[in-house]
Amino acid sequence: MRRPISRVVGLALGGLMLPALAAPAGPVPTTSTAGLLADPAAGYGLVKRLVAGMPEVAERLAAPEAVGTGSAEWNFGCPIVTVASGPDADHAGLLTDLALMSVVERAEIVKLGYPKAEVDRILDGLEAKRLAALKAVLRNAADADIAYGKVQRDTEKAAVAAFARLRAGMKRKPMRIVVPEECFDEGFSKSVVTEPPGGKVRLLADFAERLCRAQGLDPADPARCDRWTDADAEASAAHWGRYRFTIAWTDGRSASGTVDIAVDGSETVTIPPR
Repeated sequence: MRRPISRVVGLALGGLMLPALAAPAGPVPTTSTAGLLADPAAGYGLVKRLVAGMPEVAERLAAPEAVGTGSAEWNFGCPIVTVASGPDADHAGLLTDLALMSVVERAEIVKLGYPKAEVDRILDGLEAKRLAALKAVLRNAADADIAYGKVQRDTEKAAVAAFARLRAGMKRKPMRIVVPEECFDEGFSKSVVTEPPGGKVRLLADFAERLCRAQGLDPADPARCDRWTDADAEASAAHWGRYRFTIAWTDGRSASGTVDIAVDGSETVTIPPR
């Protein structure tokens, strides 16, 4: 499956972890993943609402100009902001990618000068086709990921063709929108070390915590908020931002708290923070 990669470096998350949210209207799922699988359309609506409220997304939406303004062409389909959603990239990750495209790229294209009503019409159609194809992926249907990859490519080409037709009829020409051959990834990874050394680390990304809370699940319960990731492998922190962490040492000691993993020159992050 074609997985999009970042086009620009994102912003470190700020602020405090969210307080407990009101209980969801429907039944509380057994796990976060099960909640998304039970009703992908409702799950996508929840993910999209949460994505729109992320600090790095809000800051990008508030920026007066689109990323890439002044270039010869504007690349469609390369995420401008990325959000860590947990370990199951075929579930929350795919829904998050679609939500980011819908929320962020939609706003950026309007900033380029394309009329909002037409942008909404084009991207609403893309979003509906991708979500319909994603439902089969979430059910783990045979070859669904291959089919979704084709839907991604087809809807990208159709959207860009629609923007080209729209631009041709405009007196004041905005930047031309294209599908790039590839998206450029600046790369981000940090190894996690503990002080004292040797602790077993688990991480829960800020967005993943918000998602579990919105589903009525306790983020501190990894059996139900199943978005925690083990952070003992090389380059274990693959996304910047705020994380909740737990550490367990072999002598029985433990620690927990939050840590901000920032975009800087360091190759490691020490937990607990010094």
